[in-house]
Amino acid sequence: MDEVKRPKGIKARVIISIFAISLVNGLQHVLSPVLSSVRDHYPDISVSMIQMLVTMPMLIAIVFALLTGWIALYISKKKIFLFAAAVSGITGLMPLLSDSFGLLLAARALYGIALGIVISLVTALVADFFDGEERIQVMGIQGASVGAGLMLVTALAGFVGRSDFHYVFYISILGFVAFAVMLFLLPDKPVHREQTGTKKKIRLNRKVWILAAFLFAEGFFIIMFTTNVAMHLAGPLKGDTVAAGTITSVFSAAQIVMGLLLRRITAITKKFTLPVAMFFMAAGYLLMAAFPASFVLLLVSAVLCGYSQSVYCAGAMAEVTTLVEPESTPMAASVLTCALCISQFVSPVVINTVCRMVFAETSTTGVYLLGGIGIGLVAAIETIYRKKTK
Repeated sequence: MDEVKRPKGIKARVIISIFAISLVNGLQHVLSPVLSSVRDHYPDISVSMIQMLVTMPMLIAIVFALLTGWIALYISKKKIFLFAAAVSGITGLMPLLSDSFGLLLAARALYGIALGIVISLVTALVADFFDGEERIQVMGIQGASVGAGLMLVTALAGFVGRSDFHYVFYISILGFVAFAVMLFLLPDKPVHREQTGTKKKIRLNRKVWILAAFLFAEGFFIIMFTTNVAMHLAGPLKGDTVAAGTITSVFSAAQIVMGLLLRRITAITKKFTLPVAMFFMAAGYLLMAAFPASFVLLLVSAVLCGYSQSVYCAGAMAEVTTLVEPESTPMAASVLTCALCISQFVSPVVINTVCRMVFAETSTTGVYLLGGIGIGLVAAIETIYRKKTK
């Protein structure tokens, strides 16, 4: 990249825009704190359909993540991000038009368009403006911004939705805030075809698919933390909601801190950064399975798992930008995004089924034990793989 031609302060503008993009990402969980209220408001709707308000955007995101990798060959990233921000704001406010569950579900599905775009394209955006260790550092910042956006959106939703869950829809105005920030700050870099005057094909090599497979495993196991931690506390700690909230907050805070420290972490762990992150998750899950009544050790586990999610996801996205040519970066990031989305969608059903087969019942202790062993084995395999490759 030609540093000389960049206007002064352009990198700062990109980083600010990345934080704006995280607001669009965080809107995925705007309904999570009020799902029980939504269920009470629509008593004739099944619990599974209520839960789809959170999972539906992820399913739609998988499709549009792949489409974005192709569209980015023809349309500048700034225009695509602006479209995504507008979609997130509009679809977020749509349920205010009518008190209809059908409209609400449709709006959440359409929001998945925006979600798929931002989570797949932000990696290519970073690759456009940052190189080397600086790229790793900014990918860590991006990962931290996602955690911060999630905490902001869920905190606002929990506050404004206490009296009436309908108020949380107004939080989607953050999508328009993100639109304004990117409109004025995000540089509009020409697409690669405009720069080169040639029509290059998207080429993904074997290493991209291997990295996607390992990221699939990371996503499959890491989602177990948030989906089981509240129920895990129902036994020894008697379902203490304050304890559950504290542990989840520590998990999110660890993601933010580790994201900001990603450059230093990779300098220490080098080529084994990703499998080390998996080993941290394995340690966290084994602690949770062995000491379910120890609140202190559960907090330690939350830090270890937060480290794993932040470092692995951001590190993998940074690494994939070095494996392909610039015009193929959006599609490579989209492949990794799809691997992560699919893994987290299928994880609960698969791991609960395996737990019943192994232990004759589904228990969170059994789930975390299997998770610790499973991700530990994957970490060992990835360590061997990285030893054998340059």
